[in-house]
Amino acid sequence: MKRLSFFLCFTITFLLMSAQQTGRVDYKHLGIQFTIPDGWVGQEIDGGFLMGHNSIPGLILLSTHEYQTLNQLRAGAVEAFNDGNGSSLVIAGQLESLGNNALGGEYQGTIEWQPAKAYGIGLINPHGTGVVILAATTAAQYGPDYKRFAQQVQQSFRFYKPDHSQVVATWKPFLSGMRLTYMDSYYSPGVGSGGIGGGYSNERIIELCSQGHFFFSSSSEMTISGDNVSGWDQGGGQGQGRWEIAVNAGGSPILRLRFQQGEVYEYVLSRSGNELYLDGNRNYRTQAEYCR
Repeated sequence: MKRLSFFLCFTITFLLMSAQQTGRVDYKHLGIQFTIPDGWVGQEIDGGFLMGHNSIPGLILLSTHEYQTLNQLRAGAVEAFNDGNGSSLVIAGQLESLGNNALGGEYQGTIEWQPAKAYGIGLINPHGTGVVILAATTAAQYGPDYKRFAQQVQQSFRFYKPDHSQVVATWKPFLSGMRLTYMDSYYSPGVGSGGIGGGYSNERIIELCSQGHFFFSSSSEMTISGDNVSGWDQGGGQGQGRWEIAVNAGGSPILRLRFQQGEVYEYVLSRSGNELYLDGNRNYRTQAEYCR
């Protein structure tokens, strides 16, 4: 599945030495509950949840996704995962339906450079953030039991509507009807005869209309100049869709943009007085110009 986190690099030895969690796990800010199977232990890690067993080789990994439909989940499930550090998994056959809100399939590739196989399940959450379950081990040790391990975790899941009313009440009035502008630029002049100079500029505009829709545009330019050398490049994009205030897997408030084409952008929200920050970057907040 596409959105597996970099926690593939963690080892079961470390997990078994440090994990204390067993039984029921409840993420109230996500509206997600599940049960760690008997004999397994678990630990929350950066971007997900990892389980291991004292005598069963391999691991069970949980991560989140934002797909809203089975078609979106199917498209994401067939994309290769590669963390660039020796862990790479691709679908090894056909996906299968595992109920009204789940798809499953076998994956193969490497984990920490070692040949590996896994059974993965993607779950749609009718209330928001969905889940990916991956039961993985070495290729030599993989067998039908790993599908059973993943399904055991799947069957324990319960989704419920999380209470984000306090977060929404704080952020929605602050952002509704506003234009958010992010700007970044840099220029370095050439030094000496024949020196090469250059720079770049980036701008992003998000208009958040009070009716719940948004307009998005971005632009970027890069220039290089010097004796007998010159270059210029330009890029950008635009789109529209629906916006919402939500809470991410780490419990932080986020601005979520759902584009009409199916893409989802998320920005972690923070502020200092009336200064607004998206993903830690200052955004200028002014009245929207295109909302109707």
